[in-house]
Amino acid sequence: MSSKVLVMQTAFLGDCVLTLPLINALQRSGMQVDVVCKKGTEDVFRSCSGVSETITFDKKSLNKGVRGIINLSSLLKKSNYSRVFLPQRSFRSGLITYLAGIEKRTGFKRGGSKFFLTEKVPFDWDRHEVERQLDFARAIGPGASRVEFNLNPDPEKLSGWKQKLSGRGKLIGIAPQSNWQTKRWPAENFKKVAEEFSKENTVVILGSAREKWEGENIINLSGETPLKDLIAACSLLDLLVSNDCGVMHIASALGVKVVVIYGATVPGLGFTPWGVHRVVENNSLECRPCSLHGPRKCPKKHFKCMLDIKPEEVIEDARDILMENERRI
Repeated sequence: MSSKVLVMQTAFLGDCVLTLPLINALQRSGMQVDVVCKKGTEDVFRSCSGVSETITFDKKSLNKGVRGIINLSSLLKKSNYSRVFLPQRSFRSGLITYLAGIEKRTGFKRGGSKFFLTEKVPFDWDRHEVERQLDFARAIGPGASRVEFNLNPDPEKLSGWKQKLSGRGKLIGIAPQSNWQTKRWPAENFKKVAEEFSKENTVVILGSAREKWEGENIINLSGETPLKDLIAACSLLDLLVSNDCGVMHIASALGVKVVVIYGATVPGLGFTPWGVHRVVENNSLECRPCSLHGPRKCPKKHFKCMLDIKPEEVIEDARDILMENERRI
């Protein structure tokens, strides 16, 4: 009988995607893996073949506050998990799994969850987040070092988007949004990139909030793609040009090449797209990174990390990746 374990990941969309290789490594080791995630990210885990059951933690509404912590810990206690893995370094997550009585609790040595762990794994800023998380699984079974996302688009959604996104040339995705203001390259710059590539290709605008985009060969899907649809649409892209955001991680997990624009954050934190990508950033500033996620406003009030990056730089890197793809073909 396989061991039943839990992965607790209630962070943002991109963090959820980067947890999939850990989940698949645990599943390959013979474990049944359930996941606790926050509301709105469920379909990432439901689209992964390594996940057995997905449990939603609505920490802003139904599961808010102390009562929410108690209710979730009581629910988890009934499932008799032999072990829990905590890639998110959250005090609340650690407390919930401790109250749930899960005997073995594995997580990182740093962060709020460390107070509740029975097994603490070193956290190395110099490594990618995927590699850091796989350290959780390496002591458990073979094959843990193999990176597999197994993010599978819904077949029905995929069929529909193939018809809707058919057009001339390559299919280029643009993801101009981010939860954090200082991670957002100016919208007018993204529009210049979209206009340039739409001359010979089909451009699709992606994101959760509605953007006002118009133009020939530009398909605006912003605000119109629930997560399951977003996964299917991203899987069809030849290239994505993006801020540091969740869409970037979905695309890279699906094997799509990515050009990512970094502002307040830096690649050295370990949250770059996995696989083939190009980073465009302003390396001349000593104030970067100004925080792990990027603050709401530039602490220096100049926002040079984004404003100094020109559309021509991004267009050049995007063209280079597309040409590399053609040479491989």
